[in-house]
Amino acid sequence: MPFSIDTLIKDIIAVHPDAADVFERHGLGCAHCLAASMETLAQAAVVHDISAQVLLAELNDLDEPVSGGELL
Repeated sequence: MPFSIDTLIKDIIAVHPDAADVFERHGLGCAHCLAASMETLAQAAVVHDISAQVLLAELNDLDEPVSGGELL
């Protein structure tokens, strides 16, 4: 299932742990940030002055998540 700009960061990382690498490439430490539990991809992009569409495209280009991973 593809991510959207309204998906919570914690849910993205929970479904696909490799997503943390995408965030880190853009200077975001989302995997270790307390805000990740309540911040959407769009909100994180605005706060960090990064294109939400670029992040979204990179996240959705990741290989299929590990089995059992599903968005809440």
